Amino acid sequence: MKNKTNLGIYIHLPFCATICPYCDFYKIQYSFNLEKKYIKSLIKEIESTSTYGYKIDTIYFGGGTPSISARYLPQIMSSIKKVHNISATAEISCEANPCSLNDYTINFIKESEINRLSIGIQSFNQNNLKSLGRTHTNDRVISAISKVRKFGINNISIDLLIGSPFQNISDINTYMEYIKEINPQHLSAYILQIEKNTPFNNPTIIQSIPNDDKIYEIYIKTVESLNKLGLIQYEISNFSKPHFKSKHNLKYWSGKEYIGFGTSSHSFFKGSRYKNISNISEYILYPLDNKIITDLSPNSLNEYIIFRLRLVTGIKISRILPYINNSKLFYIHLENLKKSKLINKFDLTISLTPKGFLISNQIINSILKFIE
Repeated sequence: MKNKTNLGIYIHLPFCATICPYCDFYKIQYSFNLEKKYIKSLIKEIESTSTYGYKIDTIYFGGGTPSISARYLPQIMSSIKKVHNISATAEISCEANPCSLNDYTINFIKESEINRLSIGIQSFNQNNLKSLGRTHTNDRVISAISKVRKFGINNISIDLLIGSPFQNISDINTYMEYIKEINPQHLSAYILQIEKNTPFNNPTIIQSIPNDDKIYEIYIKTVESLNKLGLIQYEISNFSKPHFKSKHNLKYWSGKEYIGFGTSSHSFFKGSRYKNISNISEYILYPLDNKIITDLSPNSLNEYIIFRLRLVTGIKISRILPYINNSKLFYIHLENLKKSKLINKFDLTISLTPKGFLISNQIINSILKFIE
């Protein structure tokens, strides 16, 4: 049987050495005994799920802090290979914390055939790092990345936060000096969101965060500075050198199929979107019986608009024009967005400018109002 299509795999490893106060992803404090039980259930789910007819071209280990569970990565990869058809050129990514990257963990990462690391740095300002609950130093980051490259892993992505407590636009100059030294192939710069169920959702923290005008300045300067370093923006929060875009994350934004394993993981597979329960105890007991359907008719026009407008390439006007309820008013609306420098020239496509990305949800909602 010919391969039906390419498919991405996401593996969720929820364990963290310390819990960052701003993080809203499903994670738990590291436990040796719980980790062992979890991996056993995770492998059972992986080996009990058929992807026959699909070619796995991306694998992504997320968390949590997957590098903490590095000793299990070869075992997990072995289970994936056992039942899933992995492409010889697959992009295999793993999230990592600088403090968990040492000879011991990197050796397991390398043994697992992981060829891309996404390292959570968040800031190069020590005061910012402290407020974010991060325990590493800039020197630790530099030495960890140097060590990773000595092991032959040369596709490096780093994560930064925009709008962290007490951050100033002057910090960006310092950031760029470190980025120039690290020379990553990819960089993600996320605007900090205060999530309800996190310790950051308190008045003291909220007052210490830059206001909207400052965040705008920081974001625009970050985009311009990264572009000058050869890290070109291709998505709201993502920048890369040529040929180093995140193939796995592009699946999410381009409406491609992927399957998630582990507690709290999401999937878009065989015509449905579903997720695993966000409860590690229940997942360990019932790894094959905890899926919740979230959408039985994915890849709608609305999804196309929402996801594709995250990308610099934007959406094709020809794709949405047949569904516009008032094309005259629609084009007037687009012209107003262009005059406000929120979208680029709209002849064949609609795409957001860096300024537009900052209010992307508002722009997307304004476009969706014209859809019948």
